[in-house]
Amino acid sequence: MKRFLAVACLGLFAVAANANTIEFYFSPTNSVTGVPSEYTNNVNPSVNPGEKVFLWSAHTLGDVWNGVAIMWDQKPGAGVAYNPSFGTPKKFRWETSSDFDPTDDGAINLVAIQALGIGGDDRDPLIYIDEPKNTWHSLVAELVFNTPGDVFLVMEGGGITRQGGTTQEDVYFGRGDPSIKNSAPRGTKTRDKDLTVLPEPASLLLLSLAGLALRRR
Repeated sequence: MKRFLAVACLGLFAVAANANTIEFYFSPTNSVTGVPSEYTNNVNPSVNPGEKVFLWSAHTLGDVWNGVAIMWDQKPGAGVAYNPSFGTPKKFRWETSSDFDPTDDGAINLVAIQALGIGGDDRDPLIYIDEPKNTWHSLVAELVFNTPGDVFLVMEGGGITRQGGTTQEDVYFGRGDPSIKNSAPRGTKTRDKDLTVLPEPASLLLLSLAGLALRRR
């Protein structure tokens, strides 16, 4: 995790006060030593079936997001939302009663009341702070999808809330998509796929053999 001085932090917070947006994006990396290349290069990744992929968030320094309710149009076969703890006395990112399991209903619902939320404390071990870009990146969850095809992030219905915010903040799902409002109803998704789960190699072979047979006819 990248640290920064409290004095500098206060200055950045003042700059960020009106940003009020958050983005969720996928990456095959869970390293918190830098910004994932998918964010830097503005791309949505591809993974193989059964391969672990990570959900990240990015928001402007100074904002604290205390609610994240997200689902996927393909239910993950495995996964968990992270709830890192840190400090003495121990602090958590989310209330321990939050829904961290995406495999039962294809959704996570994370709430911070006494907990600190995303952006609430720079001691959180699962973040990277990009000071030059004034952006806070957080590891949100790890997921495994087993079915080839496109995967979309979808609003779960519980909202994505900012501390001291309104129902009109902008949320971005994946790289390159237009925003939706943080109070958008359950089932709302954006225009472009956020992740591609590639076909199995055997499926690709069958497809190419089928194409060959068609050409011979």
